[in-house]
Amino acid sequence: MSFHAKMIKLRKIKGFTQETFATEIGVSRQSVYKWESGQSYPEVEKLLKIARTFGVTVDDMLNDEMEVGRDGTMMTRADYEAMEEKLAREAEEKKARRAAARAKREAKRAEQKEAEEKEAPLSDEASETELDKALSDAAAGLAEEKAEAPAQKAEAPAETPKEAPKEAPKKASPATLPARPAPEKSEKKKGGLFGFLRRKK
Repeated sequence: MSFHAKMIKLRKIKGFTQETFATEIGVSRQSVYKWESGQSYPEVEKLLKIARTFGVTVDDMLNDEMEVGRDGTMMTRADYEAMEEKLAREAEEKKARRAAARAKREAKRAEQKEAEEKEAPLSDEASETELDKALSDAAAGLAEEKAEAPAQKAEAPAETPKEAPKEAPKKASPATLPARPAPEKSEKKKGGLFGFLRRKK
C-alpha cells in the first residue's frame, strides 16, 4: 500500500478530517490534500509527527509492502490478505446464518398460517351445526305448542254467553211528542143565553 493510501485510511480510522488532521500536525489543509493525493511528501519532521499521531512507525508508513488493517494496525501483505479472507468468510457465514434463521421464521409462520386455515373451517362447521341444532329445537318447541293448543281448547268448558242487560224504555221527551190539536169550541156554547134562544126559534 502506498504512502498516500495509508494516510487516507489511517486518518479515517482515527476519525480525523483533512482540516482537523492539518491542525493536529501544524500544517495547512492544502498540504494534507497534496500528501493524500500523491502530489508531494511531507518533510522528515512532519513525517515523524504523522507516524506518532497514527501510532505507527515511519518505516511502516514508507514501506509499500506494509498494509493498514481494519483496526489501524500495520501488518505485512500476507497477513493482511489472510485476515481479509478470514473476515470475508466470517461475513459469509454470518450472512448464511441470518438467511437460515429468516427461512426458519418464514417456515414457522407458514405452518402457523396453514394450521389456522385448517382450524377455521372446522370452527365454521361447528358453529353451523350448533345453529342447525338450535333451529331444530325451536321448531320442535313450536310443534309441541301447536299440538297442546287444541287439547287445551277441548278441555276448557264452554262458556255460557252472558245476556246483554235489558235497556230501560226511554221516556219520550216533551219536545219529541206530537202536538195535540187545539179543542174546537162547540157552537153550542157560542152565544150564551142569546144563542140558546136563537136555536129555540
